[in-house]
Amino acid sequence: MPRNIICKRLLSGIIIMMLAVFSLRAGGWRYAVVGEDEEYCSLLESVIDMIPSVTDENTLSLIAQREYRDRVVSYEKSVASAYSQDKASTISTIAFPTLEEISEAEKEKVQLSLDSYYPFLEEGGEDANRYLCQINDLDALFFVKSETEGSLRSITLYLNGEVFRKALFSSDLKSFEEEELLTLLSSLLLGDGYSTYRIIRNPDTASLLIDGEAVSSSFVVLEKGSHTFSLSSYGYGNAKYSMEVGDEKTIEVTMEREEPHSVYVSSLPWDSKVWVDGIEKEDKFIPSIYSPFTLTLESDGFSTLSYESGKKDSVVRISLKPEWTSDSSILEKKKNSFYSSIFTTLLSFGGMVAAEAVDKINGGTTAALSRVVLKGVSIVSLINMFRTAVDYYSYSGF
Repeated sequence: MPRNIICKRLLSGIIIMMLAVFSLRAGGWRYAVVGEDEEYCSLLESVIDMIPSVTDENTLSLIAQREYRDRVVSYEKSVASAYSQDKASTISTIAFPTLEEISEAEKEKVQLSLDSYYPFLEEGGEDANRYLCQINDLDALFFVKSETEGSLRSITLYLNGEVFRKALFSSDLKSFEEEELLTLLSSLLLGDGYSTYRIIRNPDTASLLIDGEAVSSSFVVLEKGSHTFSLSSYGYGNAKYSMEVGDEKTIEVTMEREEPHSVYVSSLPWDSKVWVDGIEKEDKFIPSIYSPFTLTLESDGFSTLSYESGKKDSVVRISLKPEWTSDSSILEKKKNSFYSSIFTTLLSFGGMVAAEAVDKINGGTTAALSRVVLKGVSIVSLINMFRTAVDYYSYSGF
């Protein structure tokens, strides 16, 4: 058999084998949310976002089986393609896919059209759910049905065609439902190494970071072990500490209230108006204040500046920048003027030197007036160059 035909068949076999072995879809827990109740759908998606990754063994097994089916379909397409192209000899090079174990999976949201899928799901039941999961390669399809009965709202949440959650609301949806949804989804997606915790802040106005990530909810999903908690609140300052979390259901993070302190605001220009946490102050000396605080300074002709203080500063020095510094075209004009003056100075001094040289060649017969004029022009050019240099560098220094 000719060598070029062998190479072509070998290359075709490799390509087909790669298509069969590697799935066209990235691995992960693929889910979609469909429903007309935007508030509940948004809450459901935000709760799913709170779960860092999928670690539950049963769910991971279902993901592995779906990906295995994808690879089998890809394999069968490759074999059929080889037959159709009269390349049956390459089929033996196509590896049949194997079922691979997955230790952890990322979440992957799939956007489905509400107009296209809602009527189909509402009337089709479990069969419709299974069909849509198959054609969209989904592991989970959440379908939200909502009905209003007077002042009450009834919610039925389906997962792959089966009832996952039923609830009746007459008050704030989030405060009532967030914890319930998080508990259900955690049991579905998380393994033993993770747990759901209620966060109690003291004070309750404190902003909280866990391992550097902002936490706004009253609930959080964490891997069991050590975590870093950072808190900040007016009148309490900042606090940071590590804590070991395990099987407990509540995490309480507290801060000690600090003593107030005084601060003097030194500003440039001196007559700048001063606001502290949005309240204008008549005096730049503030006898009693808690950290952290926000200073805002304003002055006519200058850009407004805000300063965040995270410690007990006794003196805060702030210099405002003139408004023109924010206009890059002004600085560009100053630079061009400086460069132009350099060129003019070099030109005038060159003319003066040339005139002196010509005068020496002619034995001193060149008109004295022209030499004096050239010297005068050179001196003026030099003075102008220094002036534009000072002007340019003083502007660029802001």
